[in-house]
Amino acid sequence: MKKWVYLTLATMVALTFATQAAAWTTYVSYSDPGTTRPGSGAPWGLSGSPGFNTLPPNVGDMIWFGITNAHIATNTKSFTFTLTSPDASKFSPASLTGYVNTTPPTATPGGITGITDGPGTRTITGTLVPQPSWEVIKLVRTAAFAPGFNKANASTFTQAEGSSHCSRTQASTNTVSFFDASFGVLDGPPILINEVLIFADSQAAGPNDDQLFSPPDYTGPWVGEIVFAGPDGEPRPQGGVRWFTEGEGLGAQEIYGQTFSMLGDADTGYSLYGFDQVSGQYYYFRIEVAPNGCTPAGGVCESDADCCSGRCKVNGICR
Repeated sequence: MKKWVYLTLATMVALTFATQAAAWTTYVSYSDPGTTRPGSGAPWGLSGSPGFNTLPPNVGDMIWFGITNAHIATNTKSFTFTLTSPDASKFSPASLTGYVNTTPPTATPGGITGITDGPGTRTITGTLVPQPSWEVIKLVRTAAFAPGFNKANASTFTQAEGSSHCSRTQASTNTVSFFDASFGVLDGPPILINEVLIFADSQAAGPNDDQLFSPPDYTGPWVGEIVFAGPDGEPRPQGGVRWFTEGEGLGAQEIYGQTFSMLGDADTGYSLYGFDQVSGQYYYFRIEVAPNGCTPAGGVCESDADCCSGRCKVNGICR
């Protein structure tokens, strides 16, 4: 029997939806991973797990951190990485690279835009064009251990965290776009989403050829179709879009992009459903889009002008 979980997402902007920048699963490698996708096996390991929670001891040593994305060719990716360790400030970025999951993978250099140090932390920001399937930041140790550290025991880090969000893109009047969306909003056991449905409150769905779904390549392939019934079989005469796969599916922190096209002007309300093949239940998301073009509290912003409140906090979130 298919069960239901009701959730509300409040990070909306007019005609463009973007989730709040959030931390994704981060992987670490002590040797050059080349074009190997983070999380797909050696030399990558889960950041913070036994054997993958130390920093290299010698000046000039390298360490690589990686996170996965969903490739969207028209997007620019804003990247933030924070290393938490007494020795965090002794590691500087050597490179930031985005990879598109072609055969073989295509590498594109990214740009470092800032380095900020706090008590026991170093935060590095950058941009990648296009939004890649995964990204890797390489750090190099530029100074010796902090006083009091025993070099025989490499310095540990308590957190190595990557996060990212999309820069704004211009949406047309009959579409709503989701960037950096994921189903990883609940604590609990792993999930694998293999079916996604979206319906507008009042507008009819556009042609199937105008719909776009951009998950990580290894989760599919995905097939899209126009449907006229919801998950419980209730009629949806205006139609919606169903994307499904017999492949791996989307994990809790795997991000994807989606553009929903309508026959008329873009709606201000949407229902989004994701079916978890592990638990056998649908997750329900209610999406409200600000009709006046401003971003409500909790949404992603780049300036005060983006926010309905007129106040964009320093962390890029509307008050």
